[in-house]
Amino acid sequence: MSITFDEQVTWDASMLYVWANQGSERVRCRAGRETIAELPGYTHADSPTIAKNKIAIANLLKPSFERKIGARAFDDGAIKSVTVLRTEVVTEV
Repeated sequence: MSITFDEQVTWDASMLYVWANQGSERVRCRAGRETIAELPGYTHADSPTIAKNKIAIANLLKPSFERKIGARAFDDGAIKSVTVLRTEVVTEV
């Protein structure tokens, strides 16, 4: 089943958020500053830079989010979520 992502991306100065849809399921996708630092071009990015480029960053993280959703590796908690850690960044698709 294909996964689509909302266009809205949020950066709260510590965590990037974007919602994904897989069928009727909504999944909150998250990545912190350490994870973003693993992306090419964002190794030393400060918060204003991340805020300015949050959509591009979310696009780079989509394969990582998709992998975690596909593996059903959801976080514990009331909201269905996946959090990509720095060691889980997919760099090649």
